[in-house]
Formats: sequence, structure tokens, C-alpha cells
Amino acid sequence: MTNTRSPHRSASPSDEGAATENGRHPERGAVPLFDPTNIEYRPVWRRDDERVMRDAMEMWQAEGILPEGVDPAARARELVIAIYDGETLAGCLTAEVHPLRELGEKFAFARSFIRPAWRGARLTDRLMIDGHAELGRWAAAHPDEKLAGSAAIYQNHNLGARPPPNRR
Repeated sequence: MTNTRSPHRSASPSDEGAATENGRHPERGAVPLFDPTNIEYRPVWRRDDERVMRDAMEMWQAEGILPEGVDPAARARELVIAIYDGETLAGCLTAEVHPLRELGEKFAFARSFIRPAWRGARLTDRLMIDGHAELGRWAAAHPDEKLAGSAAIYQNHNLGARPPPNRR
């Protein structure tokens, strides 16, 4: 992997929280300016794509995001979608499959990560949609795996432990 930031060029007018003229968002600091046509969402679920797995492990290590005790190679085998900005991995979606006790069925529990330089650009919207579609295609092609569906819990440390009282 080359660098952790992309050579950003222009912001999409539909980006939530688009940067101001000086390239900074008033609440979050720098927001990437990039060419949205350069963004590629790659489906990689159960494909063991060595390059994507290596890039993801390097990204997780550089960002220091994996919890203690998590094996990066095992997490890399859970990759569902990889988001590339040119040759740079900007984010990804992983999923862990296990039974949902309440329903007695297997579900893919998704987790996403977007590098800080690409946050605020609404990449997660399509990431989650494409991820659920990729898992659905795989489940249809592998009925013997009995994957009943997918689920995600959205967590954002910027929001704090609880939403403010007026947002509940």
C-alpha cells in the first residue's frame, strides 16, 4: 500500500458535511476532497483476495483499530467489501457469521471502518448497501450454509456513549 491519504481533487456535491473553501469541516477538521469516480467498491466475501487482505491488515495496524487479541489475518478473512480510492484502501466492511440466539438462525454481523481522511464523505452508505447485497448473493449461491440474513450495529465514537437528550 502506498500512502494513507489519497491525492484528493474535488468533493462530490452530494457529500454530507462537504469541506469549506479551506478544505476543513468546522466540527471534524480535514475532510477529504476526492474524485468520486476514483472510488471503487470491491466485493471480496470469501474470495481470499491476498492484496485486499494485506491492504486491510496494514490499514488496521496503521490506524490501531483492532481490539487487543484480534488476529488481523482472521479478521481479513471476514472482508466483505473493500473501498479503494485509486490504489489506497479507504475503508472496508467485514462480517462475522454466528447464530442469533433469539431467532435460532445464522446471521452475518457486519462492521465497517472508514479511514479518518475519508470520513464525512458518505462512503458508508453504499458500503453497507453493497455489503448486504454481496452477503445475500453469496447466501443464495450457498444455501447449505443456511445464512438467514445480515445485521449491523452502528457505533460512532464521535457521538459519545449516548446521544444527547434531544436526539433520543
